Amino acid sequence: MDNIPVYQGKLTAYLDQNILDIFVKHGLGEFGEMLAREYQVIYSDETLKEIKRSVGYENKFLDVLNQLGAFHLKVCLDEYFQPTGKATITERDSYQAFHEYNSNEPVYERIYDSMMMNVQKVYGGVSDSTFDDIKDTQIAVYYDLHNFILKNIEDLKPELPGLAIQLEAQAENMKKKLADAVSENAKLASQNVSNPIGWSGIKDFREFLSTGPMQLNNIEPPNVIQQIWGICQEKLPNEVDITLEQFFGIGSNPIYPSSEYFKYQKVTSIYNMLNMLGYYPDSKVHKERRFIAAMSDQSHASMATFADMLLSRDKFFLKKVEAAYEFLGVNTHTFHVEANMYTSV
Repeated sequence: MDNIPVYQGKLTAYLDQNILDIFVKHGLGEFGEMLAREYQVIYSDETLKEIKRSVGYENKFLDVLNQLGAFHLKVCLDEYFQPTGKATITERDSYQAFHEYNSNEPVYERIYDSMMMNVQKVYGGVSDSTFDDIKDTQIAVYYDLHNFILKNIEDLKPELPGLAIQLEAQAENMKKKLADAVSENAKLASQNVSNPIGWSGIKDFREFLSTGPMQLNNIEPPNVIQQIWGICQEKLPNEVDITLEQFFGIGSNPIYPSSEYFKYQKVTSIYNMLNMLGYYPDSKVHKERRFIAAMSDQSHASMATFADMLLSRDKFFLKKVEAAYEFLGVNTHTFHVEANMYTSV
């Protein structure tokens, strides 16, 4: 990690998927050619995940990335697979990156999907599942991950027995903490929601705090997060002792409270809370397809914190991103791409 040189090239530009959509449908045009010439376009694994879902169009998206000369952005982990708050960008053929992404162990994708079940439940999805059903699914997947990690650690034992022992202890600790966290979450949720079947957390949440687009979408910067917190604070019972950071889920790392909680991680928490409160919210998120799209937007917002600029055609997406970035002091500049900014449309 320390031997990786610091990037000193052109300003980096992270493109939301809807920008790539335009280039796939209409070609780069003058706008795309300008981006490729003047900036270093970057993309993340979330970009590749969305490309994987675009069945039949994968090659078109990958060709666009190559035409843009895009570099692959990845978050750096330490030797214990913990986030470092840093990222790398790598010049590589997009087809190679896509092949590598698709070759990843499926358990990692199942882990992510299981973690998102809690959020999906709050958004009104997985309506036939109880909180205990979700907990059981999550713990089963965590155990699969644990077994997968142990199998890989076995390969290290002949040459690095000391490191293997440390990694085994780390894996066991991770499994326990994850299982404890989801069990506690299910317990608390069950205590507060008498009938989880068909429950919509967003509906209850907004009714309780009297928030929604009508109440929040007229808020203008600066200090958007602080203004929203002020509105919510007035509706909270007096006995509720909670800080802004706790309310938006950025007070501490939810899995490892003693570990550093990085800005790119905090963005996802704030973005999600803004959606729940109704600040320029994504629509119909109780439907699986729309929920998946909303979670991808959240991931793009997070990964773009490593870039100099973020481009998107989605105003609602950018409103939430800008509010989160402003509060956290993220230096990424955001740009809304209007229809007249690109050609051949």
